[in-house]
Amino acid sequence: MRISLPGMANDFIALLKDTSLVSVITVVELTKRLSITAVDTSGWLVPGLLCAGLYFAMSYPLSLLARKLEANLDKAKP
Repeated sequence: MRISLPGMANDFIALLKDTSLVSVITVVELTKRLSITAVDTSGWLVPGLLCAGLYFAMSYPLSLLARKLEANLDKAKP
């Protein structure tokens, strides 16, 4: 388990970003909204940073959880 946890955590985070988070918000809809907003505001920087921030907000808690699980497994190894 200790050896396979990092790979599984990466796959889980990728799966989270590739599938529907809630019935309303999906990654595809998020990037489509980014494109529409960027065209409306004639700039890609602010909408792109907001989109990246949302991706980060979705992924970072899962990476913290995986890191905590790895630390617990390292403490428990014989």
